[in-house]
Amino acid sequence: MTSGSDEAGCLCALALTACPAAVREGRKLVGELLERHAPAELADDAMLVASELIGNAVRVGGRIVLSVHVEADRRVTVRVWDRSPVEPVPGAPGALDEHGRGLLIVQSLSEDWGWTPHPLGGKTVWAALTVRQRRDASPDDVTVQPSLDAVSAVSV
Repeated sequence: MTSGSDEAGCLCALALTACPAAVREGRKLVGELLERHAPAELADDAMLVASELIGNAVRVGGRIVLSVHVEADRRVTVRVWDRSPVEPVPGAPGALDEHGRGLLIVQSLSEDWGWTPHPLGGKTVWAALTVRQRRDASPDDVTVQPSLDAVSAVSV
């Protein structure tokens, strides 16, 4: 496991081995970073998004890279790289299915999400969460307004 940070944008990266503990380790990194640099509501959602993206990458196997970027306490982007080039597609699970809801959760908690193929192989799946002010709120009173709109997968 390796990690690094850049305080200018609170960029942190963590290389993980695909195993069940990777989800816990990634969630812990996101929680610790955002505890210091983002509102609690945003941190909780970002930890859940990271857990879902890492969980998907664990099923692929091999090495995983998690990165988190915080912009001015208002936007958090969680990125997870895995070795599979396959496009991630939200599932359509049945009521009793145990799997298939991860990307639906990511989609509902994120302002935007998508994926990009990596030039050296694999892909990066990302999700951006934004803190927005309520119309009737003071500048110090913020809340997370997740988008419920479906976003098509994007490639760059």
